[in-house]
Parts: sequence; C-alpha cells; structure tokens
Amino acid sequence: MFRTIRSKLIFYFLLAGVVPALTVATFSYFYTISIEKEKAAGKLEQIRNASKAVAVDYLNQLQGQVLAAASSDVTPTAFSRLRKAFFSYNRAAALESHDTDVRDYFTQVLAEQLKLPEDKKSAFVDKCVSNDALTLYHQAYLLANQKNKYYNYNALLEQADQQLSGLRQLLQCRDLMLLDFHTGYILYSSRREADLAANIKHGLYASSPLKKVYEKVRDGKQGTVAISDFVAHSPSQNIPVMFVGAPFYQDGKPLGILVAKVEADGLSHRINNGGQWSDAGLGETGETYLFAVNGIRTVPRAWEQGASEFLLSMKVKGASEEMLDRIKQNETPVLSLAVNAEATRMALAGKTGVMFGQNYQQKDVLSAYAPLEANGLKWGIVTEIHKSEAMAGVVAARSYILLMSLAVVVAGAFLAMLIAGLLSTPFAKLMKAIKVAETGNFKLEIKGADETAQVATYINKQQEKIQEQESNIRQQAQQIESEAAAKEAVAQQLTDTKKGLEEKLDEQELHLVRQLKKVSTLSEKLEALRKQLLTNENFAKQQQSTCFPELERVQRNLPNTFVFHRQKDVISQSYYWFEERGTRSFLLVADKLGDGVKGAFMTVTLSQLLYDIVSVNRISTADRILDELHKRLYAVRQVFSDVDPLAVSLCVFDFQKGILEYAGADRPLYYIKDGKLTVINGDEIAAGGDVENGLVRYTNHLVPISRTSTDSFYLSIGGIVDQEGEDGAVFGEQRFQEVLLDIHNLSMAEQQVYLAQVLDEWRQDLSQTSDILLLGVQLP
Repeated sequence: MFRTIRSKLIFYFLLAGVVPALTVATFSYFYTISIEKEKAAGKLEQIRNASKAVAVDYLNQLQGQVLAAASSDVTPTAFSRLRKAFFSYNRAAALESHDTDVRDYFTQVLAEQLKLPEDKKSAFVDKCVSNDALTLYHQAYLLANQKNKYYNYNALLEQADQQLSGLRQLLQCRDLMLLDFHTGYILYSSRREADLAANIKHGLYASSPLKKVYEKVRDGKQGTVAISDFVAHSPSQNIPVMFVGAPFYQDGKPLGILVAKVEADGLSHRINNGGQWSDAGLGETGETYLFAVNGIRTVPRAWEQGASEFLLSMKVKGASEEMLDRIKQNETPVLSLAVNAEATRMALAGKTGVMFGQNYQQKDVLSAYAPLEANGLKWGIVTEIHKSEAMAGVVAARSYILLMSLAVVVAGAFLAMLIAGLLSTPFAKLMKAIKVAETGNFKLEIKGADETAQVATYINKQQEKIQEQESNIRQQAQQIESEAAAKEAVAQQLTDTKKGLEEKLDEQELHLVRQLKKVSTLSEKLEALRKQLLTNENFAKQQQSTCFPELERVQRNLPNTFVFHRQKDVISQSYYWFEERGTRSFLLVADKLGDGVKGAFMTVTLSQLLYDIVSVNRISTADRILDELHKRLYAVRQVFSDVDPLAVSLCVFDFQKGILEYAGADRPLYYIKDGKLTVINGDEIAAGGDVENGLVRYTNHLVPISRTSTDSFYLSIGGIVDQEGEDGAVFGEQRFQEVLLDIHNLSMAEQQVYLAQVLDEWRQDLSQTSDILLLGVQLP
C-alpha cells in the first residue's frame, strides 16, 4: 500500500493526530446538543410554570370579582325593578301569537349573523323559538321590535344599563346577565343578546353550560361561585365564552344570579405577556396556549400575527376544510382548532415534561407540557418554541467545530509531511549511495555525522575488507539481513502497539456515546385542587392571599428586603405589591382597603388595576402610575359608595440610571443615608379621593441610588405609629423615627426581629390597634 518510508510516516502521523481530534469534535458536538436542549428545556419550563400560575390566578380573580359584583348594593336594586316588571306582563297581550315575529327575528337576524346555510336555518330556528308564552311575549318586543305603547321594559333595561355599567367595566366581560334565582328566566342582558328573556330550565339552553352554572349556584351554599368551560354560544354569534356566576340576596334571601360572559382574549393576553412574546423569553416563534380534549382555549400566536397567513398555513399542512370554515365563521380558532400533538396528549393524561415533537401546525418544536386543573376545569398547558430557534446554539457550535476540525486536519497534514520529510531524507541519501555502489564504485560518499553517515563509513570499511576476504562478505551480508529482520520485527511491534491504541480509543468513544444517550427527566408534583370554602369571609381571604407577592420573588431583585406585616383581623386592610419590568422594580404599600369582604375585594381590584397600569399600559414613572391609579379608584368609588380612598406609598428603583422615584398619597418615604434620616412627604390627597373632575397630579421625587451604597428605605402604612400603649399614649412618629435610626445598620432579618420586640414591649397585653405593615429595603 505504501511504497516509501516517507508515505508511511505521513499516514501514521495523520492517523495519530486526526483521529483524536475528530473524536473530541464529535464528543463536543453531542455535548453541545445536550447542553442546549437542557438550557432551552429549563427556560421553557420556567415560562410554562409562570404562565400556569398566571392562568390559575386569573380564574380565581375572575370568580372573586364576580362575587364582589354580585355583592354590590347596585345589583339587587336594579334587579328588583326588572323582576317586578318582567312578571307583571299584560296577560291578554301575552296570549296573542308572537311566534311569527320571534321566528322572523331568529331567521332574519341571528341565523344570518351565524351565516347558516339555507337548509339548516329552519331546524335552528325551531330550537330557538321557545314554547314559553312569557319568553315569546318579551322577546317579541325586546328582540323582534314589536311596538306597544304600554310596554315599558325597554326603558327599565336602559336604567339598569346605567346602574350596572360600572360593574361591567370592572369585570371586562362581553355580556353581563341577571337571572331569576327561582325560575331561571334571564331578566337582563347588557348586550341584548338573543338569550334575553329565555328560560334556561327548558328549551334551547336546557343542556347548556349556562344552565349548569345556574344550578350549581342555586343548589350550593351561600356565596357559591361557579365557572364553566368555554363554549360556542349561539346568542353570542358562536364566539367562545365562559360563564361565571354568583348569587345576590335581598334581606338575606336569594334573589338572583349574576352571570358574566367572558371571552378568551383576556386569558390569552395574560398568559402571553400581553402579546409581548419576546419580552417573555419566547423569542420569534415561541408561545403558550391552553387546551382541552375538544380544542384550544386561547388564541394562538400565529393567528394574532396574521389570520390570513395562519389559515393558509393550516390549509397547506392538510387541515380539514370543515375546521377551517368553522374558524373563519367564528373569526377565532378558540374551540375550533384541534391540537392533537404528542405533548398535548401527554398533558391531558396528567403528565408533565419536555419533549421534541410536532405542534398543531406540524412544525418541529420543543414543548414543555403540563396538566392544568383548576375550578373544575380540566385543561392542559403547553409552552413551545420552534426547534430551530431553541437549538440555534447547536448550529453555531457545529460550524465552529467543523472549522476547527478542518484546521486541525490541515495543520496535522502539514506537520506530518514536515516531520516525515526530516526523518526520511537520510534514508533516501543512503539508498542513493547504495545504488551507486551497485555499479562497482564501492566508495560511499556521504558527508555528515548522523546515523546515515556513520552507516556509510561502516560500509566503506566493509568494502575494503571484501577486497581482501571475499568469504567475509557473505558473513557481513547475513549480518545485514539479520539487522533488517530485527528492524521489521520492531516495525511490526510498533504496528501492533498502534492497533491496540486504536482499539482502546474505539472503546472509549463507544463509552462516551453511551453516556451521551442518557437523558435525565424532570418531574414536578401536580398542584392540588383548591377546596371550595364554606363562607364568604374564608373565600375572600383565599382570594386576597393570592394577590400578595411572594417574598422570595421580591428578594431576587432586591436581596436586602424585609416585610413586617401584622394584620389585625382575618382579612388584611393593608396590601403590598411588587413588579419588575425591564430595568425597573416597583414596590408599593397601601392602607385603608376596608374590613371584611370589602378589604379582599379592594385587594383584588387594586392588584388588577396595578397590573393593567404597569404591565398592559406600560406606565413606568412613579407619579404617572399614581395619577392613573387615583383616576381608576375614583371611578370604582362611583360604583361602590362604601369604598374609602387609599393611602399609598410607591417606589420605583432603576439601578441602570441610578435613580429612585417616589410618589405618595397621604404617606411618606423614610430614607437613611450616612446615618441621617430624611422624610419625604407624599401629597396630601388620598388615591381615589374626592377632587374636582376626579383628576390629580402627584409629585415625582427623585433620589440618587447605587448598588454600592448602604442606603436604607422604609415604606409604612402608619399602623406602628398609631399603636396604643399601657398608659393610653400612642407609639408616635418621633419614637418610630428613632427606632429606624437605631436599627438601620443591622441586617434586614435583625431589623425585623428588633422592631417586633420593641412593638411587643410597648403594646404589652393590649390588643392591636390596626394593621401594621412596614417594608424595608437596604442597598446594595
């Protein structure tokens, strides 16, 4: 195979250098794949878990808001007038035939809105037209627009619209309905949809989720809240809605049930960071969606970014015409889009994990899946991103490894040729001299002092002896043959040694490949379903507790932070809130939320308002946040007259700019720098208080900060200052400031313990005067 020593040396040197280099390159490539997958999977799991928590919190807050709306004084007042008029109908007029007019409405209006084919309209209208005389009577005037100068229910509905507009705006629902608790008639619909005046106990809605919500609330204990899955509701033009219902009472007796029709957009908006997928860590192709056995429950990212392109892509991928027509007709993929992928099947089977596979668009993706069971809903959640984007680091690493491998091969070939040339040149000279000797010139002319020159000298001496003793020539020839055989033996030994090394390298490579194929899987415990509590106060306490941020989340961004919170009653009348957006961290305390269920309702409302202001509207300065919060709280107080204005302290930390922004509503900020205490007073207008036009402009105070400083900041609601002692005196502002100066050099944990001891010694056996809430932040 190899005719020269030089070619052999080049081959062996290349083999010795290239094989290890390729082995290392192969190992590096597969190791990079493993690392990139693990990193991408961990990131997707974090986003999935966060989105799952957001979805559960949204459903819980939605139920809490519906319960609060039902508990409002406005609801039974408006309903009582409607109920009296609804059942005090003209019996003579009710006996007249209204069937034709109502039938014409469902044929010419609702069926057309639903874009039903002509051959299906008749059967659909038959189901819609009720046999109930009372329903036909009211629908003839409310929906079919029959004229009757004695019929005044329309005017009462308009009055109810004005009374209930604040509740509908608070709930942000598609339609707000009021049902009679005992009979099941729908007495009010804010959108005047086709189910108005219908009786859900029989007829078209007898088997609908709306009836199930009605029955669960009617048959449950006082304060029961019920929620349904999304359903294509024909009176709502088949737009997917879920029903959330809660009872309301008059003089302690059940009067009616408030039901909110909620579309899927709000839930989709929450779990996908308001459509800011990249900000949520999902890059250019990632998304999170909820689903059940019969279809998706949230709006897909591809639909949000272009409905026409989405439908065309689904058609190219082989989606059925029936499904595509249904999506076009309903103008949303929710409920219509099937998500029958491996990851979704695993989630609906109750399993949690991460896997490569194809999604509902038949695109290769990395999916983090999990079940989502809350409030009786059995859904699944998937956070996924295209495989090409998830493994982008592998493509870059592969190019780098190939380039480096090529460089190693080229460098190895150059070095092999150089070294082989240096080693084989003396042998070539020797062979040339020997060939000259074959012509009869026994004098070998080789200069130098290396082994080759020495061999030539030796041969010359032997040649001289050959002339004298021919017999010795044969002996020398035999000796040379013996030496050649010994060299061949050595060469064979080197070959065997090389082969053994190659086999050992192959075994090591096989071992590494087996190690790479071992993939560890992560599991997490399923969240336990929350049990329905028996009383309004306990349910309200549960709703309130979900709104408080976890201390660990606050300390991840502001490590030296403590929260000293002692609430006077079961339900806290004070609240603190934290959020992080980009380079800014927001910290807020609020007081005077109210006692009992009202306090919980205001906590849920305040949490929702802050989320909309900071996360949805992206307002980021302290004064503008407080301005907007004041305006919205003022609107809430126009609906709920028993709600008080709030005392609020708000800090915005921006370490990139080195600035702390502070705005206060009837509360100060305590600030200690270099042992000196500074009190920055907020404006004297409580948030949501009565001012002209409901508008106010709060002052934005700026304080320079740095992560290398040791400054301390304290936000308080004033409960410590108002605490009474044994002699009847209160703790007082001066004593509170002295305590802050005494403790500011301690660690956060020590400050909290010291403060609790001082307060307990002051209070002794006296009861707590009011809620106590103090937040301390120490830099760095």
